[in-house]
Amino acid sequence: MQSIIALDPAGPFAQPLSDLSWLLIAAMFAVLIAVIGFTVAAVFARGTLKRIVGRPGLVVVGGLIFPAVVLSGLLAWSLGVTDRVMARAEPTDLRIRVTGEMWWWRVHYLDGERVLFETANEIRVPVGRTVAFELQSADVIHAFWIPQLGGKMDMVPGRTNTLRLQADTAGVFRGQCTEFCGAAH
Repeated sequence: MQSIIALDPAGPFAQPLSDLSWLLIAAMFAVLIAVIGFTVAAVFARGTLKRIVGRPGLVVVGGLIFPAVVLSGLLAWSLGVTDRVMARAEPTDLRIRVTGEMWWWRVHYLDGERVLFETANEIRVPVGRTVAFELQSADVIHAFWIPQLGGKMDMVPGRTNTLRLQADTAGVFRGQCTEFCGAAH
């Protein structure tokens, strides 16, 4: 059975995103179960239970305060994850410039500002080493995403964005553009 790639992390930048995803899925199911439970209680309850479910204070706590506390906690957690995952490139990082072009990737392996060599559509990185991807676009908005290694980053014409990724195991990790950039995309 094939796993859901985005929830099968293969590097330290993908793991916090996977943990956050599982937390959000668990929170969604908890809220769904609570809503179904209150709905069933409101429709089918009789006597004392009907009076408890129909209290205005329960609506305020259950409908306003509880969601505000839960959503604030999830926001704080996600901001912490974003801060860890989107750390600035370090001088020791291997640098690869990826330029999104209509329907392919131009890949430059860099040493300082000098291009060591150029490839197209395939990237090879060493296991256990952090890679700083300098993401650019030559034409329209693209988005660079290798789900098992980390989050996605938009590639906007005229701007360079940096995304740090690392593969902790050897393997083939499929990447993709997640923006519609033309009919042949």
